[in-house]
Amino acid sequence: MTQPDAPNKAAYDFRHAAMHRLAEWPVLAQIVAARKSDARRLDSRMVAALYADANEIDWAAMSEAERAFAKAAIDTHSA
Repeated sequence: MTQPDAPNKAAYDFRHAAMHRLAEWPVLAQIVAARKSDARRLDSRMVAALYADANEIDWAAMSEAERAFAKAAIDTHSA
């Protein structure tokens, strides 16, 4: 059985208008819920901002796929 390729930045659409479903990213959904929001989708810039503010516990709880997604979002929308 072969391992799938690790997700990379090119695999995601991080244009500003792109919307990302929280149901696909459990730690991101927890971060949003902790902020007392009931949002179900976020644009790319908000995704990047929330992941950039995530704490060590959040990062440790992320799957490999979500960590790759988070890093790609931050890299795309960093300063």
